[in-house]
Amino acid sequence: MAIKEYGDWRGVPTSLLRLLVNRTRDQRRLIATAMEGLLCIIAVWIAYSLRLGTIAAENRPVA
Repeated sequence: MAIKEYGDWRGVPTSLLRLLVNRTRDQRRLIATAMEGLLCIIAVWIAYSLRLGTIAAENRPVA
């Protein structure tokens, strides 16, 4: 996959795209899995914070 195919993405630096595109399939899969796991943890933290009515890290009321 050539980097030129991604050249018209607005707001994404070319260096970041080149960093991701030039990886092997296994490395890209590992990056995607790590990002998905991190997003799941953040989503669960937000869900519990909203359910309990406090922000867990600061122990303040949400609303």
